[in-house]
Amino acid sequence: MPSTRTEPVERVAEINGSDLHYWIHRDELGEARAAEDGGRPGATEADGSGNAGAIEADDRAAAGIGVDAAAADRADVVAGADAVGRADAVGGADVAVGGDAVGRPEAAGGADTNAATVVAGAADVAGPAEAVGGGLVAGADANAAADARGRVVVSDAAAADVGGRDAVETVLMVHGLRGTHHGLELIADGLDEHRVVVPDLPGFGASGPMSGHRHDVEGYASAMIQLIKLLGDRPVTLLGHSFGSIVAAHVASSAPELVRRLVLVNPISSLALNGPRVVLSGLTSAYYSLGKALPPRMGNSLLSNKWIVLAASRTMTRTKDRQLRRFIDQNHLRHFSRFHSPALLNETFLASVNNTVMEYVDALTMPTLLIAGESDEIAPLPGQRVLAKRLDDAELVVLPDVGHLVHYETPVAAANQIKRFLAAS
Repeated sequence: MPSTRTEPVERVAEINGSDLHYWIHRDELGEARAAEDGGRPGATEADGSGNAGAIEADDRAAAGIGVDAAAADRADVVAGADAVGRADAVGGADVAVGGDAVGRPEAAGGADTNAATVVAGAADVAGPAEAVGGGLVAGADANAAADARGRVVVSDAAAADVGGRDAVETVLMVHGLRGTHHGLELIADGLDEHRVVVPDLPGFGASGPMSGHRHDVEGYASAMIQLIKLLGDRPVTLLGHSFGSIVAAHVASSAPELVRRLVLVNPISSLALNGPRVVLSGLTSAYYSLGKALPPRMGNSLLSNKWIVLAASRTMTRTKDRQLRRFIDQNHLRHFSRFHSPALLNETFLASVNNTVMEYVDALTMPTLLIAGESDEIAPLPGQRVLAKRLDDAELVVLPDVGHLVHYETPVAAANQIKRFLAAS
């Protein structure tokens, strides 16, 4: 199947007082749709890191990781990582969520009556799911193979199995705390039959802060609702990662007519400040408070400290692949500190540790896919199972040997699970 991949188009819209930048992947509805959505073309950022352009592609090629933008065939999709989509600070906003590491979950025998569980195979690509004891276990498809370096190559036939929808659908993705659109790009690249829109949340990346709105769950949800309306293709599939999962849940609960399906990656289901890592949570909170209290220049310096950023990156990374670890570190260093001000960052951090998806479960009636990391200490697996039970129409997918950086370490596995879910629902 020939590739139709093009570089995402950067656009800008005035939303809630923010100059909100967002990127459209595969806008196959053409120029008419681009004009209809009302955004104006955005300028590439001065440091060259704004778009998934030549610099990003070169970085990925140099690391031997990621998706080759010049590939002529979508079969050559390689598992890798990209710039910071997720970034919880200093052991992170959500690093404080904590939880003991859990062992490999058993296959979904005894699945919840209202939630199916999928355990993705070690090949990192979900093949056709087989019914096992009322749950789903994703096998290593015959059409998918892992090469000697642990990367995954997906064949044309496997990609075709999960496609086939008649209309181009929009998937809107919401990144986590201290993230930007960059971190979700590899998952977006994997959804090659969908129109994917990924914004920088107000106050992060290229997007300016909001005026008249707090930078908390409600404020960000308001901005995402306005963006969905602006895009014109609704209802959408809404995806949120980590803190973005809370924002997505708020949007879906308050404006269900705008959301057809919900995908929550590493969702936050328990409060950080009440969890088993409460001491680390307290230290992290004090760190952000200090950053806010210091003069702006000193606060920025503290919150952007290279060694603290690297410590947070390595705390969340589970892969043993040295190239991939280095690539994740480099992209955290590039994008982790692209926040508007220490005060705004502290406000968002407090929202991230004082809210959870669990607050919205009673209103979330649409089909929902939960993607959890088996060894995620920030959003522990037991909490994901409780969340799946509480939702009306939920499926839990557990990816082995990964923690809170699913979008970095196993983006191909995540994208394939999402495509399967979208095709089935």
